[in-house]
Amino acid sequence: MTYQTPPDAWDCHFHVFEHGAATRAAGTGAYQPMEATVQALDAMHARIGIHRGVAVQSTAEVADYDAFGAMLLRNPRLRGVARFTETITERDVEALHASGVRGLRFAFASFMKQQRVPREVFERAVAMVKPFGWHIKVHVEGTDLLELEEWLRAVDAPLVIDHIAHMRPQGGVDQAAMRLLLDLHRRENVWVLLCNSDRWSVEGAPNYSDSLAIARAVLHSAAERVIWGTDWPHPMYRNPLEPGEAPPDDARLLDILARAAEQDDQLLRQVLVTNPANLYT
Repeated sequence: MTYQTPPDAWDCHFHVFEHGAATRAAGTGAYQPMEATVQALDAMHARIGIHRGVAVQSTAEVADYDAFGAMLLRNPRLRGVARFTETITERDVEALHASGVRGLRFAFASFMKQQRVPREVFERAVAMVKPFGWHIKVHVEGTDLLELEEWLRAVDAPLVIDHIAHMRPQGGVDQAAMRLLLDLHRRENVWVLLCNSDRWSVEGAPNYSDSLAIARAVLHSAAERVIWGTDWPHPMYRNPLEPGEAPPDDARLLDILARAAEQDDQLLRQVLVTNPANLYT
């Protein structure tokens, strides 16, 4: 690893399976629970220089809000993003908030094999969590982003677009979905998670150089609303449609960010420290 993180750096997207592969599977997920315990997470973060983190409740496991909240309480350096289910109640939200949850995630990307909820269900959930100051997180691909534009423009709460909407670098910064992403990002409530640039790189390891232009465009559009994550333990790696590659070195993913930011220490501190602290604390 060449890039050294600033003190108090955050990893804003990863999954934890407390019982590893033995974690109870949802049965409807696109992948199975993995060997990704808190202890393994802590070791990875210590190795690459991450102090704080945001655990994202996975669609691979049964949605147990009590267990997710309890895990966060046992690990106070972590915040959380809960996955949306149609059974979530305001009482669940209250308890999750007290545990450190600060967002609600919708899995709209087609390869996640989750049925898209009706718009009225989505908007009702937004209204339920808004009084708690939570953000809405949408896991989408570029095609989903285009289809859901009207929904997303209507969100009157902080909105995080996951994984740069899985933008394909070969489409360039002028592809329709990327133009929409940047337009949305300029709105004062919209954030973008820089994560998974490695997945869609045609060049691949170790440099992933073809992914840099898209990441730079996001950094230049509204740097004050950009966060970064590893996506550890990297489910369905590398291409979710054709998985099977070994997971990346997470230190390399920090290097991608540093290169996209052109080694600008002030910008990197904003993305890794200031912005996530504003969103999650």
